[in-house]
Amino acid sequence: MTAEEKLDELEIIIDNISNKIEKKIPNLPNPENLKKNSHLHIFMETPLHDKLKKEAKEKNISLSELVRWKLRENNQLDRIEMKIDKILYKKYP
Repeated sequence: MTAEEKLDELEIIIDNISNKIEKKIPNLPNPENLKKNSHLHIFMETPLHDKLKKEAKEKNISLSELVRWKLRENNQLDRIEMKIDKILYKKYP
């Protein structure tokens, strides 16, 4: 295999990795540009906390950023879609 062919293969691999990263990380606004108005302190059940930590780790973002994202983006349509997904998953795991 020539060096040029190896470079072509590497380029394809890098493109695949880049696409996977873009799918995992949501399009979030730059937190440095957001005005910080208030703090929110909450208590939550341990299983919910563990579930959120796992999801944040899978998306390679902090837990606090995931929660901010969910608070901003979790509109009614998203909640309906999640409920439909849960129903379908129970039916066809």
